[in-house]
Amino acid sequence: MPALDRALDPAVAEPALKRALIESQPRWSGAVLNRVQLLRHKPGRRALVEYELSMDGSSGAETLTLLGKIRAKGLDRKTPALMADLARNGFAADSADGVSIPEVMGDIPEFQMWLQRKVPGVPLTNWLAGADGLNLACRVAEAAHQIHRANVPAPRRHTVDDELRILRERLELLMGQRPEWRARLESVLARCWKQCEPLRTRPTCGVHRDFYPAQILADGGRLWILDFDLYCESDPALDIGNFLGHITEQSLRETGTSDALKQVEETLLEHYLNQVRSFSHYAVATYHTLTLVRHISISTQFPERQHTTEPLLELCEARLA
Repeated sequence: MPALDRALDPAVAEPALKRALIESQPRWSGAVLNRVQLLRHKPGRRALVEYELSMDGSSGAETLTLLGKIRAKGLDRKTPALMADLARNGFAADSADGVSIPEVMGDIPEFQMWLQRKVPGVPLTNWLAGADGLNLACRVAEAAHQIHRANVPAPRRHTVDDELRILRERLELLMGQRPEWRARLESVLARCWKQCEPLRTRPTCGVHRDFYPAQILADGGRLWILDFDLYCESDPALDIGNFLGHITEQSLRETGTSDALKQVEETLLEHYLNQVRSFSHYAVATYHTLTLVRHISISTQFPERQHTTEPLLELCEARLA
């Protein structure tokens, strides 16, 4: 990724950032670059770079922090265009309902990078077990419903067969690592396949597809929804089931029991279903299970989660029985 080397060089990055900002945010085109930091890097695929800029404003020094998303295969133009569409359809930074997405701040084609404003807040992962957990669950349900009815066209489609293919790929890798679990994992896959049959004719709309607590930041009364890179046309039950699955996994990982946050899950589901009365409990429950099955494999990739691998397998077996 030669573009990454240039993006991390302050002498090269500063004039490139100023050129991008003069088109998207002229007020900041005279800012000075103070800091460059590589936040994430998947070699040969993508990287995330943070830039901190400052300038003297009418009320003193002002700071702007940008996140630059680099893609090795070329500049991603679809995601920032999508986010601009969403901002025009109810998710602006100053939206009255307090549900927003980060502002797109231009692009730097020579870095294969597009820019967004870094927003404040704490991930909902840190809040759901607290005193405000039930209220936040209601707001998450409302935010999901707002995404699903925004009617913003999706650049791709994601089917239940795509979801099952991802599960098979992940669990086949795990079978190679834990051959003693092969029969159990194959049984889980077969049951997932059978349980998904009724989902093939479900209605679809634009969905986030990576909707889980760490993707939402709480900043006072405002929620910021992050990372629309996987936005697609799919079953809206996928977003709700995925969010519930992550809550269940967090509960199991942090407390040793899968139902410690059960009330939060039930509140979120009930509040969402109250808005979409024709919605299917079965579809949500199925995607909830598929998310937990995916986490069986994910848990093996992080030392701090490996204690949950077999409990997750047991939980999935029980849900699919």
